[in-house]
Amino acid sequence: MQEQQKGDAYKMYRLIRKGVNKVCSALATVAMVAIFVIMFVLVIDIILRFATENMAILGTYEMTEMAMVIIIFLSLAVTQIEKEHVSVVMAIERFPWRVRTFIQGVISAFTTVLCFYTLYAGVLQVQSVQQSGVTTGVLFIPHVPFTVVMTIGLGALMVVFILDTIDYFVAGIKNVKPEEELRKQQEKALLAESKI
Repeated sequence: MQEQQKGDAYKMYRLIRKGVNKVCSALATVAMVAIFVIMFVLVIDIILRFATENMAILGTYEMTEMAMVIIIFLSLAVTQIEKEHVSVVMAIERFPWRVRTFIQGVISAFTTVLCFYTLYAGVLQVQSVQQSGVTTGVLFIPHVPFTVVMTIGLGALMVVFILDTIDYFVAGIKNVKPEEELRKQQEKALLAESKI
């Protein structure tokens, strides 16, 4: 009975993880679209500046600034899922994998708490910007939608860190090597085979 409940809980957790990954991928897709749109606007602006003396797209600097909010915050969570954020692992690389897993779990838990406080500050920022009605100087683009995007991105990142923390501690407690460790071992084996 307990084994079945554990199996059901694990399946539910995997479904949640899969759903979170899909949502984060969708957010990253929006960020990619924002990159292409702003690149298109900038290229057209540059062409217009070279082709004519005074003609340019009004507010390209502001559009680029606002697009950067979308690009950065909506891609944070998927970057964490892919473990592509910059990290310094020189100190913990020397520990056995189980100790390393617990250390990464503690770091991930601490980062989750920081993300929570940042998310809370983001919610307060949304309320503040909404009340003040702040806009950009040239095109008068309201800041509210972009602070909402920032908050959504931070929320997604926090959820990913929560799930990562669970993964690290479960892997350490169950003494099951995490996927990253298995991948590193497979890469080492492939390198060893290629040298032969």
